Amino acid sequence: MNSMQKLLEIGSRIGTPMALAGFVAAAFSGVVWLILAKVPKLNQGGVVRVIVMIIKCFFWLAVIAAVLGFAGYVVGVLVTGEPQPSRVAKHLVPSLPQIVVETLDGLPMGSPNNPALRLNRLRVRNLSEVAIDDFCSRLQLPEPISETIETNLTTGTVMGWRPLLDKLLVKGTAGRTETGLWIGPTSTVIFADANMCFFPKDSAGQLGSIAKEGDITGVWELTIAKLPPGGQVLISFLTSNGKSGQNYIQLPNSPVWRRNPNEGLDANELIFLVEGEYRYQADFKPGRQQFLVPLQFNSSTRITTSLTVQPDIGKWRPIMLSFQ
Repeated sequence: MNSMQKLLEIGSRIGTPMALAGFVAAAFSGVVWLILAKVPKLNQGGVVRVIVMIIKCFFWLAVIAAVLGFAGYVVGVLVTGEPQPSRVAKHLVPSLPQIVVETLDGLPMGSPNNPALRLNRLRVRNLSEVAIDDFCSRLQLPEPISETIETNLTTGTVMGWRPLLDKLLVKGTAGRTETGLWIGPTSTVIFADANMCFFPKDSAGQLGSIAKEGDITGVWELTIAKLPPGGQVLISFLTSNGKSGQNYIQLPNSPVWRRNPNEGLDANELIFLVEGEYRYQADFKPGRQQFLVPLQFNSSTRITTSLTVQPDIGKWRPIMLSFQ
């Protein structure tokens, strides 16, 4: 009886199926050894009885193994509340990255002393111990970007950086001039989007305008294939309020198309922002996290500052800018 109690006590402490299988096999071998040791001389009938005893022992050991395995599963569910063993390694969830847009003093060396230009910098840094995958963001800046000065990124990081300008496909006659866009009377126009990696589906409305010849935009896209722990991306760029940027700068003054036409002006409407999403490794399928960074702009000093990154739109009502 004491031997059976010890056997059950050892079996109850086994956590993995492989260890349980090894325990069952070892116990089975031990039982066979004990039986044979107690029967030194066997006749034909004795051999049959030994085989029957071995089969019975193996059967009951298998039953014990099944009961122990099921009991361990039930206890795990009752304790953790999850239908999975607590011993399974879980992937860490990365915290929100640091995303900062800021205006810097002066202009870079070699740049013309042009008062229409301002030097700005975008910084994305992974502060967690887990890699961030497929980072995709959309920037709507107060002033359009005239030139990208410098990009610095962690070794092994692959990034994409481009303006988002919707294209117009015209069948017939059309063109852009300094006064706007002209289309022939018998022409057909097709609006082709810029194949954005992130579409702001939670936007409360949209502001749109047609770009003229030579216009620049402040709607840009930043993608990062993989940002390792502690990795960062730094992008320095010039914005302009010169002639080529005036159409974009005037865009926020245009009437807003709202999803709900009964809604009026909302103090929480947000035009200037950085929003997007990224992925990370999870237990069963890749996790996905959205983020939003509201931007503030002082029009008198032309200084852009960013608020703290947040995991959703919260109280804000983002407005999508479309510059075609």
